[in-house]
Amino acid sequence: MCLNVIEMKSSYLSTVAVACALLIGATLVPIPAKAVSVGDSMPLKAGQVFARLYVPRYGKTYVRKIAEGTSASVLNGPGLGHYTETQMPGDEGNFAIAGHRAANGGPMLKIDKLHAGDYAFVKTSDTWYTYKWLGTKVVKPTNVGVIYPIPVGLAGAASGGHYMTFTSCTPVHVNTFRIAAWFELEAEQPVSEGQPQLLTDQLK
Repeated sequence: MCLNVIEMKSSYLSTVAVACALLIGATLVPIPAKAVSVGDSMPLKAGQVFARLYVPRYGKTYVRKIAEGTSASVLNGPGLGHYTETQMPGDEGNFAIAGHRAANGGPMLKIDKLHAGDYAFVKTSDTWYTYKWLGTKVVKPTNVGVIYPIPVGLAGAASGGHYMTFTSCTPVHVNTFRIAAWFELEAEQPVSEGQPQLLTDQLK
């Protein structure tokens, strides 16, 4: 079974990806997560839904919940999980999430179809974040650098960037490799102003 998460090396567990999971045989072993929050809200709890993802390339009706953590209950429940210890939407660094390619409705089934001109939109309780696709790469499960604050493997990645990373397994139904798709923050606006015009245009 593909667990969709980037496997962590011991030297990295104490820094960025404390909440990522390790694949040991067929068992998903979650690492205790540090509490994080969105904006000025209360700290998030494991499994708490805090945002929704819109990706026009994935379909005009595509919208998926994003929950805190990458445990099996999150990936098989809400569907998309935030790598705890990576940044939050809109923050400097890298907001990284994981999702299945096929199981649970396949929220990342079309991750390999992203290309120039594509955007992804994250909606929290008070803010819309617009991210522009930068690139996609297939890596080994142990290549944890793809979700670093400065993503390893992303051409032009630099300190001070505001990135988002999708991760999943590839090929579909197989856990041989991982696939990472990177985005960069382009705009943000209050939810009170309505849906971003770019999202509306891309859904036509």
